Amino acid sequence: QWYQRRVSLRPGTSKYIGPLKDEAASWAAKLLSVSEVIEQWLTVQNHWVHLESVFSLPTTKKDLPQEAKRFASIDKTWTKLMKKSFEIKNVIQVSLLGSISSLIEFLFQTFSC
Repeated sequence: QWYQRRVSLRPGTSKYIGPLKDEAASWAAKLLSVSEVIEQWLTVQNHWVHLESVFSLPTTKKDLPQEAKRFASIDKTWTKLMKKSFEIKNVIQVSLLGSISSLIEFLFQTFSC
């Protein structure tokens, strides 16, 4: 998959990088951060899609009320995150926002358990 391939930016590998070295290093750090957030985002989204179909069933809500309540809270958070990301429309800005990247990390940890 495209998101499994990482671009390796090594700012010091070109003899022409001199005047742009700091800027290239800054962009390399941003892109690495964006890549990590997107990877976690896709993992969370994959889990969310599967769990959403399970917890939308009335029988699941009846049989697993605490888990259904927990998922409802996560679902609400995920929906807010998607709306906020849609409003921003810039992957770098979304990924570098502390609140969103922290939320993705929290959801990633939640779904990884």
